Amino acid sequence: MNILWFGPVIKTDKVSVNNQQSPASNLWQMQQINALADLVNKIKVYSYIPLRSYPYGKLFSPVGKEYNPEMQENVCLNQIMYINIKYIREYTLAFKMIFSIILKKDYKENQIALFYNSSLHHRIISRFLRIFTNIKCIEIIADNYDSRSFDAHVYLSFGYYSSSIYDKKYFFDQPAFPMIDQVYDNKILDKKNITYAGALSKYGGITEFAKSFISICETTKEFSDLELTIVGHGTPDPLLVEMSRHKNINFYGFVGMEKLQEILLSSDFFVNPRPMLDENKRNFPSKIITYLQYGKPILSSETEGLSPKYKEVLYFFDPDLNASIKSSLLDLISLKKDDLEIYRQKIISFTKMNNTQKMIKDFNKFLESMVDDKC
Repeated sequence: MNILWFGPVIKTDKVSVNNQQSPASNLWQMQQINALADLVNKIKVYSYIPLRSYPYGKLFSPVGKEYNPEMQENVCLNQIMYINIKYIREYTLAFKMIFSIILKKDYKENQIALFYNSSLHHRIISRFLRIFTNIKCIEIIADNYDSRSFDAHVYLSFGYYSSSIYDKKYFFDQPAFPMIDQVYDNKILDKKNITYAGALSKYGGITEFAKSFISICETTKEFSDLELTIVGHGTPDPLLVEMSRHKNINFYGFVGMEKLQEILLSSDFFVNPRPMLDENKRNFPSKIITYLQYGKPILSSETEGLSPKYKEVLYFFDPDLNASIKSSLLDLISLKKDDLEIYRQKIISFTKMNNTQKMIKDFNKFLESMVDDKC
């Protein structure tokens, strides 16, 4: 089976060139493509570098081998340059990709086309392929949108999958990656640092959490030396920038992968304070996958995007209630060495049961069934 993959995939140390690409979604695509490449003949990736629209970003998107990540030998990556003007760039991407598909005859040798999120240019390309070829077009939905422009729908969120109206659908439960070496040491016993690594917009919930965190630290003796470290992409709320000057806050903003790993390694706990907003309450918080690799306690809001299995490895709290935040933080700093070891063993077991290889094999079976589907 040969596959076309449409989505922005760039080298991890180049994600910072524009601050528009989610590091988590970029890493997720790279890992799934490389894992899937072990099971199929060939994967061709149609990628581009997302930018803020002109004049805030460049007029023409950059391209070049220096942006290409390291992939399997049977993965071919094709970076597309586009005119970066609002309302024009989506059509530029669509027509340039379609032209390349025709020119290189990619419509002949591929059976499946996978689209990461349903952007306008993806919907245009899918309609073209469905009308003029026999390629089955499948969208992978990480965020809040699905479209009738595709033959099937793959959901990364349990909430979106459960409420989907489509017959041909698949729940791609997020694989857990093995824990990174050297993540478990005595530093965790200091119980002084909780880290947030994710979007700095309102959808990540970090501004409100930081506000509550500061209030709790200033009024509760047990938390006076507890620190909140914040790293992430996007433009931060002015209130968050102001709060970043507080003695209990370490604010980094966007950092490269090497610095991010250094910060996460030195953290004691992690937090996912995603609020229950209508726009994203069912999205899967991909930062959870990153956190799990470090084997340390994770404090998380209980969103609809999480499948029930995550109850095994998360400490749930209500990010809208100070009392819930305070009691949850108290539970974390009260954990004993034996508690931390039990938690670590839970994560090891969880990652073995939900590893990438198992998830991708099941996903590949679904793709094969779509190839055989004559409807």
